[in-house]
Amino acid sequence: MVSGAQDFHNIRKEVRHTVLFRTRIQSTFIVFRQQLLTVQDVIRATDEEGSVSEHMVRWAEKLPRETTALVEGKVREAEHEVVSTEIHSFEMDIVKSLTNTGRISGISLPSRLRHRAMDLRTPMNQAIFLIQARVCCYMHEYLDEGGFVEIHAVKLQPVATESGSSLFKVDYFQRAAFLAQSPQLAKETCISGL
Repeated sequence: MVSGAQDFHNIRKEVRHTVLFRTRIQSTFIVFRQQLLTVQDVIRATDEEGSVSEHMVRWAEKLPRETTALVEGKVREAEHEVVSTEIHSFEMDIVKSLTNTGRISGISLPSRLRHRAMDLRTPMNQAIFLIQARVCCYMHEYLDEGGFVEIHAVKLQPVATESGSSLFKVDYFQRAAFLAQSPQLAKETCISGL
């Protein structure tokens, strides 16, 4: 105990006062994310052999956001509802963890595009795709209710029929075919037939 440090036994007498105390770090909380779903995890220091140490708890507290981790833990019911995560009633006690902390801030757009798979891990980018998917879903539902029929026009054509637009020549089962940007003739034929 440091000279002048507060003893927790008498802490009630110190309400509204600033106190100094020394303690051991026993646990820390980490929020793990898979796509947009989050769960709170608890790292507790114990004296058992092969378990988590105080140094491990301190190390875990300093992990930067979006650190990639492979975690082994025991799921348990939360003592109190966790309101800061999407999964409120469960927590996980971490047993083992393998992390990669190679995060760099201020990444440029060209670099993000070169490493698109990593960039798509961010919640903002995942939210964009989820919003697009929902909008398409609602549009399909709206158009279905209106009696519309969705068509899938032919994209590969045996001859270059588009005027003025770019066509891409491809080898299709040892024959020449053209990948059209917008298969206008096929769409017009479908519309005439429906």
